[in-house]
Parts: sequence; C-alpha cells; structure tokens
Amino acid sequence: MWPDLPLEVVEHILDFMWDEKLTLFSVSLTCHRIRDSPVCHRLLDADIWVANRRHLDFVSRAVISKAMGKFYSQRTLRIIITEDPQRPFAHTVPLCIPATRVPKLYQVQLHDIDWTRYRPHASFYILLAHFRSVSWLILENCHFPSGSDLCQLTDALPNLQKLSLGRVSCGSLPTGKQHGSRTSIQVLYLWPIGDIDAYEPCDNTLLSTCASYTTVQILHTAMGCFDSLARLQCFVQNFASLTELEVTSASGLTWGSVVRPSTQQIVSPVDIPPFALSCLRLRLPPESIEQILNWLARSPSISTLRDLSILPSASSTAASLAIDHFLEKASNGLEKYSLKLFVPGYSFSLSADALATINLSVITLEDTKDLEMTLHAVIHALLSITSQNLDEIIITLAFRFDEFSARDIDSALTDSIRTNSLESVLSCAAFKLRDPLPSLRILCCGPRSPALGVALGIMSKYFAPWVVRGKLEVNSAGA
Repeated sequence: MWPDLPLEVVEHILDFMWDEKLTLFSVSLTCHRIRDSPVCHRLLDADIWVANRRHLDFVSRAVISKAMGKFYSQRTLRIIITEDPQRPFAHTVPLCIPATRVPKLYQVQLHDIDWTRYRPHASFYILLAHFRSVSWLILENCHFPSGSDLCQLTDALPNLQKLSLGRVSCGSLPTGKQHGSRTSIQVLYLWPIGDIDAYEPCDNTLLSTCASYTTVQILHTAMGCFDSLARLQCFVQNFASLTELEVTSASGLTWGSVVRPSTQQIVSPVDIPPFALSCLRLRLPPESIEQILNWLARSPSISTLRDLSILPSASSTAASLAIDHFLEKASNGLEKYSLKLFVPGYSFSLSADALATINLSVITLEDTKDLEMTLHAVIHALLSITSQNLDEIIITLAFRFDEFSARDIDSALTDSIRTNSLESVLSCAAFKLRDPLPSLRILCCGPRSPALGVALGIMSKYFAPWVVRGKLEVNSAGA
C-alpha cells in the first residue's frame, strides 16, 4: 500500500492548478489525498464552468464518478455554460449531467446560445424538468426564434423563481397556448441589448413574453430596455403583485438617446398602476425620476412604501421638487430612505416620521470646491429629520477634485460652523430627547488627494459633539 502524500506536498501540487479546473478534476479522480484536501474543495468551489464539449466531458465524468460524486452531491452549486458556436453542446447538458448527481444545483447560466440556428430536441426539456432544485436561470446574449421557445425553457424548470435576461432577443410573438402560466417566477431581472454607449431597447416579443410571467413580485430593469416612459409603464402594469421595483440607467442615458428600431410601436401612457410597492429604487437622470415619481404618486404604493432610494445622475430643481412632493405623500410608512444630493443644489427634506435608516450621498461639484457649502447642506438635511425611530444615519461625502478653496481650511471658520450649526441639530425635536443618539457614519470618498485628507480631518472635528451622546464613525475611501 502506498503511503499518503504529506499535506505540504498536496498543497504544493494544488498551487499549480488554481486556474486549471479541468486538470484539477483529473488529478482529484486519481488521488484521494488531493480529492479530500480542503484546498481542493476551495479551488473547485461551488461553480461548474463549461465552455466546450471537452469541458462537458470532464464535468460529466466527475459528477458521476464514485470519487467526486459525493463531493458534488453535497455542495450547493451553480453551473455556467458558455456555448461553443463551432460545436454547440448546451442542448446536451441535461443528458450529460444527471439531475440526481447535483441535487443542490440552484442556478443555471446560459451564455451565447443561439436557437435561431437550431432548436433542442424535446428530450432536452424532459430532462431539464428533473432539475427541481434550480430556482434561478440566467440568460446572457441568447437568441430565441420565438417567445414560445423562451417560455418553453422557463416552463421546463418546475421550481424556477428568479429569471435574469441580459441581451436576449426573440424572433416572433408567442403563439398557441398561454405560456408562462406554469411558472412561479417571482424575481425578474431585465437588461437591454447593446453596449453601454448604444443601448437598444428590448424587442416587443421579449417584452410580451416577460409580461406573461404575471407572478413577478420583484422587478429590476434598466431604462435602456424601453424606448419611452410609456412603454416602461405599460410593461410594469402587467405585474399586479409587484412589491419591489428598481430602474437604473447608464450615465447620461435619457429616453431620447435610446436607439429606437423602426419596428417599435408607439404606445400611449397608462393609467394608475395597480400594484402596491414596498421598495422603490431609482438611479436615473433627473427628468426620468420626475416622470416616474409623478406617475407612482397616484398609485397605492404611496401608502405601502417602506424602502425608498432615489439617486439622480445630476442636479435638477424640477426633479428635486418632485422628490420632496413624493416623500411628503409616502412619509407615513417609510422606514428606509436613500437620497443623493448635489452641492450646490436643492436642499431636500428628510421629514418622515417612521424612518429608521437614512442614507445620504452628498456630491460636491468640482466647480464649487466649497466645503462650507457641503457642511451647510448636511446640516440642513439633519435639521429636517422628524423621525423619533432612527437607528442609523449614513452620510457619504464625495469630493471629485484635489483641493478645496483656501477659506474652507480655515480652522476658525470650521469651529464657528460646528458650534453654531451642529448644536442646533442636537437640540432639535428629533434628537433633543434621544439618548443615545442614532449611530452616525460618515464616509469621505474621492481620489486620494489633499482635499480628501482635509475633509476627513474637519469632519472628525466637526461632528465630535455627537460622540458625547451617540456612536460616530468617520472613515475615508480613496480611489
């Protein structure tokens, strides 16, 4: 009987295979000492990567082998499949990797498949139905001949709850029976076609197919998926059970800059949305934020919102007024509020009586370089707080320049602001009787520069009185 390899030798061997999983598969099948090593388990991790038929062959032999079968049967896994355009293999994966061998597989990713060139055999869907543990399907850069093909794929996974679609296209509208009715998809991630500089909206077929998943409760999407606000409204209107909505945008993208194919139809604005959101997150240009908030202000969400995040890409008085108006309506039940403001810019109110967490991002514009104005903006926001339930206040100060103007470094000015302004915050109704005060975290971020160092020092002194009655953290994050 051969002696066991020393642990040092095993780890030395594995050092050469940290980026060669296929080699690691082979070695682990031949040596139990390597196979049982914790280092080997960490290297194999919880992901199975398949990019060609050779990869698939290795994985197939690994999961059905006595040596590695136990390892994979006990691990929570995800499988990432990138199609080989020269020798397509993705349609054979359920045949080569039996569902019984990976009982804890929770996520399947399909990249670069093109079923407009070929369609999987019916047995593909039959075998796919055995993967009952899969709850999340991610499709990236995939093309289907029709919406029915996409529905057939999602319907095949009996316990699918999350669906992520990025750069996906469908050739024609679904036909025949109503698809999507057998799914229980609760979370939908939808991203546009094209790169960050030239988004193309999703085609009508894809939007119509996604709209058939009426059980969706959480929707994360980008404004680039839609060629107009009205189309976004019409799409979201399909999800009556929606409780969480997140809409984001690439920097500088507006409805007018989205590439609109000649086949896209013009749609009319919709009426009052039927859903009642508990969470709303918007990271958009100010004009888009204004439009969406004015639309949602008429919905039942006004009385059900608990988590609100509004991060405009630029300063706008009209959008700021819409934000304040929306907060005023939604303030009764709101528990968490995240907001981005600009200096100089509109002074927002944080008046909401049930708030437990406030996350405030303050962007000092490069044209200003004025720390005093930044401090005044923060103080104004703190003075507007009315909640007696606050647990935490997070303030992120972003400085995108190297130096402040000279007068901002004047310690006498800083001391004057601190004594006159912060004391007024501590004596206002929201904080006067609080002991201890809510936790206050301040993060100064930006390029590593004199400005960042100055800001960090001044903030530590400026908010020092907070420490007497509460917890204060002042940190920096330099790029």
